Amino acid sequence: MRSVLRTLAAGVTAAVLVTLGGVATGAPSGARAGDCVADGSVQTGAIFNQPHDDDNGDDRIHRHIVCLIDGAPAGSEIRVATYHFAHKAIKDALLRAHARQVKVKVLVDHGAPANADDGPIYKELQNVIDDDKRKDSWITTCLGDGVGDDNDRACIGNAKMHNKLLLFSQTHGVANVTFLTSSNLEDDDAPGNSGTDMWNSGYTAAADSALYNHFYGYFDALSGWENGQQTDPEDLNYYATAKLPVQAGNYTVYHSPRQEGSTALDILDKVECHGNSSGGTNPGNRTIIRVAVWQISGNEDSDPGTRIAQRLWELDNEGCYVDVVADIIDDDEHGPLRALLQKPQADYHGPEVREFNGDEPHGLHQKNMLIDGFYDGKPDQKVVFTGSYNFTYRSVRVNDETWLRVNDPGVHDRFLDNFADVRNAAHTCWQTSKPDACDGGRAVDADPPTPLNCHETADKYQDSGNVYLYGADYCGGANGAKDDSGEDSDYGDGAGQVKDFDNMTVSIVNTTGKTVEFYNYPDYNAGHPEGDTFCLRPGQWVNRTVLYGDNQGTWQSSISSHRLVDDPATECDRWFGGFHQPHR
Repeated sequence: MRSVLRTLAAGVTAAVLVTLGGVATGAPSGARAGDCVADGSVQTGAIFNQPHDDDNGDDRIHRHIVCLIDGAPAGSEIRVATYHFAHKAIKDALLRAHARQVKVKVLVDHGAPANADDGPIYKELQNVIDDDKRKDSWITTCLGDGVGDDNDRACIGNAKMHNKLLLFSQTHGVANVTFLTSSNLEDDDAPGNSGTDMWNSGYTAAADSALYNHFYGYFDALSGWENGQQTDPEDLNYYATAKLPVQAGNYTVYHSPRQEGSTALDILDKVECHGNSSGGTNPGNRTIIRVAVWQISGNEDSDPGTRIAQRLWELDNEGCYVDVVADIIDDDEHGPLRALLQKPQADYHGPEVREFNGDEPHGLHQKNMLIDGFYDGKPDQKVVFTGSYNFTYRSVRVNDETWLRVNDPGVHDRFLDNFADVRNAAHTCWQTSKPDACDGGRAVDADPPTPLNCHETADKYQDSGNVYLYGADYCGGANGAKDDSGEDSDYGDGAGQVKDFDNMTVSIVNTTGKTVEFYNYPDYNAGHPEGDTFCLRPGQWVNRTVLYGDNQGTWQSSISSHRLVDDPATECDRWFGGFHQPHR
């Protein structure tokens, strides 16, 4: 095991920038900066795909990679560190590069050759470029001896080598190009892949020797190839050994694994919610934190993913505006979803929370956090964190991961535009403060099959004028109470109560033409200032009230009264409810 980090990029000489070909720039210079396919140039900037949309580029990030590879001249070097390697066009581009005397070095997770999708592509390249690291070109896997899923083995950690990193000493006339993406190198032939089938992002840093040299040394550390000899690169405390984070020019770089603390928590602890003079919320200029990640997971308070979710809730409670969308948010007893959906303790509404996690043909695979406001002692900042890092135990403790901090308002705003698209595509809306959010975009089936879930009940009985209350998740079984009492909307007892159904409601469907407000004490929480409340829009539903609250009974099966709301924009500030969730 290595105990001391070798000098990063030792002996690396920056390639000379030539004047033929592409454009090198330290900042984005247009809406498509960072997209090599757009005009054959290489510029610093962000790039995004849109899954299952050929016209808008489900494979845009991968075509960008092919463009970068095809721009590498003879004598230059390409380095690739990737978790999956199952993309034919990228493999073919690397073979073309090798044929024109480009030095090609590829490092993948140990499990790739045995993977049904990765294996054939990997072996095609290996047939031409073997695994001898003494040569100018090679392809090989991590040495890791840890136990991961599906034969996964990391290089430095002991679970997965989860990076998606490409380095180009020169491409399209631009030297020192680094490309970092959330997208695994998989094409449409890999079913359910996390490349074209999911929302992803990427970032190109062009003509930046400081960042390139850092990642050049990091690639050496992953491969364990030093001074012409193979060493064991495993170091589960790499974050401390490498004295991270590292400042590389205008960028800050973070890697995992680390055995103490959490990179995301370190970053969030530098956020302040007030004190901005511009940006942030309008009105108020309160700091906004936006998160778009594949997974937030953990089943204990001490788990990094759960603690990150708790800190996001705390920041919202302090006055930040927190907006979270993820593919999967774990909902264990002490898990992240419960943490994010706790009752606010201050005058703020709680985080915006949306999730994919459905049977739709696409999901979210990004690993991004955006901060618009007060960060690291300075107000009015616009900062992006992007790379391969998820809010999970493995990403923090045992995987090989990278997160990159970009301080650039233009880059932030590119990511912000994409964030809005991703959030609007999410299948499930758990919580929002926006009266017009999460209420459209789903196909309605007027005659769904039985038994009905909440979504299907809302479709079948839309505009029927009833509120359906269930004692089971996802509106399973018969509804325990159907409110059809007219103006009172109180199940007919005239006192605003859910008659005979107190502390039994687990899921709800609103098919009235109005927003309904729910309370967890009788008589609309009269005499109970500690009581909680939420609103449910017309045509929407709540799948599991048990997930809301702090496990102290806040919403754990405790719907006790409800009423129709005439002016939800002024009477409600917190809405629960489904969007277009397809599964039970």
